[in-house]
Parts: sequence; C-alpha cells; structure tokens
Amino acid sequence: TKENLGPAINTTGQEVAPVIAPDGKTLYFTRNHSKSNVGDADHQDVWYATLGADRTWSTAVNLGAPINNAGDNAISGISPDGRVIY
Repeated sequence: TKENLGPAINTTGQEVAPVIAPDGKTLYFTRNHSKSNVGDADHQDVWYATLGADRTWSTAVNLGAPINNAGDNAISGISPDGRVIY
C-alpha cells in the first residue's frame, strides 16, 4: 500500500523503490524529477532519510557520489550488516 510520508520525503517529483536498512532507522529510495539530482533532474538518484527518536523521518538527502552519477541510479537492497547496498 502506498503511503505518503510527508514533506520530508515526498515531493512533487517521483519517489519509488523504498529500501529500509536492517536496523530500521534509514530509509533509502529512488527520486526522479528533482533539480537536486546529481546528473539531470529527469534521471533517478538514490536518496535517504533517517528515523528520529520521535519516530518521524528526517528531510531526505541525496546520497551523492559515488552511488549517484549522471545516469539513472537506484538500489534494490541492502546487506544484513547494512554495509553494502545493491
């Protein structure tokens, strides 16, 4: 079921493919149509937000290089120890 997580995560762009880290405290997702994407606004970049003590997500941040580059970027999973993203 789709759920709007509020303005810290959801924008007028497109946020898809959420992946939550094994500790449950970091949310990774793919954002398209954002002027803050590394390459072009029409390309996809990986973004992340962290869960605060008040159980709300922080404002999303672009993961940056080397994960994000001028092409389309996304992740599909994360290792159990949280050290490797796929």
